[in-house]
Amino acid sequence: MATLNISGQRIKVDDAFLTMSPDQQSAAVEEIARSLPQQATPEPQQSQDLRNSLSSLTQNHDIGTADRMAFDELPTWQKPLQAADDVVRKGVNGLTMGFADKLAGYMSGTGTEAQRELSQQASNRAGSAGTAAEFGGAIATPVGLAGKGITLAGRAGAATMQGLPGLLARTGLMGAEGAGYGALTAAGNDENLAQGAGLGLLGGTVGNVAGEALSAGIGKVAGLFNKGPAVPNLEELRNAAEQAYKRADDAGVMFSPTGVQKLQNNIISDFTDRGFLPANEPGAAAVLNQLGELNGKNVTLKGLDTIRKMAGNAYIQGNKSNNALIKKMIGRVDELATSPAADDVIAGNSQVGSDAIKEARGLWSRVSKLDQVNDAIQKADLRAASTGSGGNVDNATRQNLRRVLEKGRGFSPDEKSALEAAIRGTSGQNALRLAGKLSPSGNGLMAALGVGGAMVNPLVGAASLGGMGAKYAADRMTNQNVQKLLKVISVGGDLSATQAAPNAVQRLSKAKRDTLARMIMGGTINQTVRP
Repeated sequence: MATLNISGQRIKVDDAFLTMSPDQQSAAVEEIARSLPQQATPEPQQSQDLRNSLSSLTQNHDIGTADRMAFDELPTWQKPLQAADDVVRKGVNGLTMGFADKLAGYMSGTGTEAQRELSQQASNRAGSAGTAAEFGGAIATPVGLAGKGITLAGRAGAATMQGLPGLLARTGLMGAEGAGYGALTAAGNDENLAQGAGLGLLGGTVGNVAGEALSAGIGKVAGLFNKGPAVPNLEELRNAAEQAYKRADDAGVMFSPTGVQKLQNNIISDFTDRGFLPANEPGAAAVLNQLGELNGKNVTLKGLDTIRKMAGNAYIQGNKSNNALIKKMIGRVDELATSPAADDVIAGNSQVGSDAIKEARGLWSRVSKLDQVNDAIQKADLRAASTGSGGNVDNATRQNLRRVLEKGRGFSPDEKSALEAAIRGTSGQNALRLAGKLSPSGNGLMAALGVGGAMVNPLVGAASLGGMGAKYAADRMTNQNVQKLLKVISVGGDLSATQAAPNAVQRLSKAKRDTLARMIMGGTINQTVRP
């Protein structure tokens, strides 16, 4: 007897097999192999996993279908009650970050898994309504707690910080807050805490950036419908100033010699305290002498305002002591005009007159500053037109405005800021200004080089044309800065007065900026952390 290994099985053969020819033995082996039972090929692990997943999906689909079919078979009156219960259950789970099932399982003694099975059945029945309820609950928690002051975002003054620093500060705090909510959501759903905190950090960070961007976008679109405030022109301001002066005259205010003498005594006392020396402060000395001419006389409100104007004109560039005395003198004149004693006024309504003269001075100050800026611009245009090829108006304008800023007095902080913006320009504007030097306009040498170079190489002509475009853009931006300056002066020196007041939508979008951020954060955490 012999033994053969055929298809992994040991088969005994008799001596007759051994006496066969090789061809006969091969045929016999093939016959034996065909008669043996075939062994199944082991199924690969990947195939097993796929089959199990498909089976699970099919099983879950069947369970979900069964839950919905059971719902459909309920009596009509029970359906709305069951639907409401399902939606509430999902909403509470979202609101408590998954802890509701744990608490219900503990209180009822059925355990967490049994309650989660009931929640899954509620999800199967409620569908999108249940998802929306859970999503809404997840959003309501951070929003509600923030409304009670339980929040990190907005701390340390971050809520009022402006620009990029404010955005970064609020985003960092919202990210930390999101990490806490992510960890709680993971704990409520028995997920990995570190992973939940990480996803929460990401949700808080993205939520704040997206919320602020959405708020800003809504505000910007809403702002397109705002109507800007009316800005008076130069002629309107001049007329208004003249009318105010007329009202002051019509008030018939007359200051007594006693009031004028008090004014002079107060000014002399102030001058003495500062060590007044006429030779050192000639401007102040001249006004003081003129005031002395009014001793023993009645003075009208207009006459008193004339003294004030004379004091303003006595300002001397660079003479600090003279200018300090001038400032004191103007203050004393205003003191008498606005707060006279009973024996200082012998006729007229001093309050009406004082209010009118104050208004007139403010309006006339605007007129005076507008005249200074317009004069600087006109002179710059004339100087540019009379030199070279007339193309350097940008430089001339900036130079003349610099002199206005250096010599001018009484400009408000916003007016000074607008002046400096027109003088300095932005980095982008100055880059265009530099590129504009290639322009043939405003530079005879560049014009000649441009023409000659273009004949040799067309690229030189292209550079010249590019320079023209850059110069035009730079000049236009300077003109826009000048127009902003004129507008700020025209409204009384307050930049905010040139801007349209935010409408209701803008105010709402700004007020709800943090709410939008938390809504995005809560929804993101709910969808990414829970199983």
